[in-house]
Amino acid sequence: MKTIENGATPNGNGHVAQAIAILTPMDMLNRAVENNASMEVLERLMALQERYEANQARKAFDRAIAQAKAEITPVVRNAVGHNAKRYADFAAIARAVDPIITKFGLSYRFRTAQNERISVTCVLSHEAGHSEETTPIRSIRHER
Repeated sequence: MKTIENGATPNGNGHVAQAIAILTPMDMLNRAVENNASMEVLERLMALQERYEANQARKAFDRAIAQAKAEITPVVRNAVGHNAKRYADFAAIARAVDPIITKFGLSYRFRTAQNERISVTCVLSHEAGHSEETTPIRSIRHER
């Protein structure tokens, strides 16, 4: 594309549109290093880069969740609980959900804690680095 003074470019109808350069925090950090910026400036730019990456990762996570939810179908309740209510056991849920969430870069793991009660926290992560977790309010009472 032909450039006309200061990065401006002609558009299809003969008008001149100004080219806009988008700088990422990493671009700014690289320029600051090249120009021997102070450590304070570099630290601020590094913090900005970290926030930028965290925001990008959260957006990727949200997008992946939306895409996965669009493909996940209800899971058949294949087990009966102690109160005679039917529920889908974890194996059935994992068989239905795992291939779909994996397709969109998501994974989960569990973390447990034990005090007076046992609590299980599910951590849902995206390959870009963002994760969210939830711990059910009800927890299993640990009998000693």
